[in-house]
Amino acid sequence: VVQQLPSFIDGMVRMVVLGHATQSAFVMAVSAAKAPLAGIVSKAAAFAKAGMPIDQALHVATRDLKLNEFNLLASAIQVGGRFGGRVDSLLVRVALLMRDREQAERELRALSAEVRVSAWVLSLLPVGVGGVIIVLNASYFMKMWDDPSGKWLALLGVGLQVLGAVALYRLAKLDD
Repeated sequence: VVQQLPSFIDGMVRMVVLGHATQSAFVMAVSAAKAPLAGIVSKAAAFAKAGMPIDQALHVATRDLKLNEFNLLASAIQVGGRFGGRVDSLLVRVALLMRDREQAERELRALSAEVRVSAWVLSLLPVGVGGVIIVLNASYFMKMWDDPSGKWLALLGVGLQVLGAVALYRLAKLDD
């Protein structure tokens, strides 16, 4: 729904630029909307056709969704209707803001995926290298393990590896 909203606003802007009132532009743009946005805006258009102002109709129709984008659109329409001015330029800016926000969210998801992959690589690489050393040259590792300071260093390395893996996991986890 949020991805379709900027295109819907662009359709409204085209109708406003052609000389239609904001309310009639909204109703006309509803016919071009596709599901799932069409169901939501058609409900708001029905309220608007019944005489309710568009901003209130949007608030009523989208109350259950709790999406800030609809509140922003309703506020822009309300400000344009109450104070006058160019509603089309205000709506263009709202659509641009929504597109920019969506692009920023996609970039954030891509960057967080990159961080998670890097965390996996950085966590597993020392384990893999240590495993290869043990498999290919077990006597080298056993000499270190038999020495008291070597055993202490090996256990310290394992502890630091676990601590580093936990720290990388916490850094890569953006859900909190």
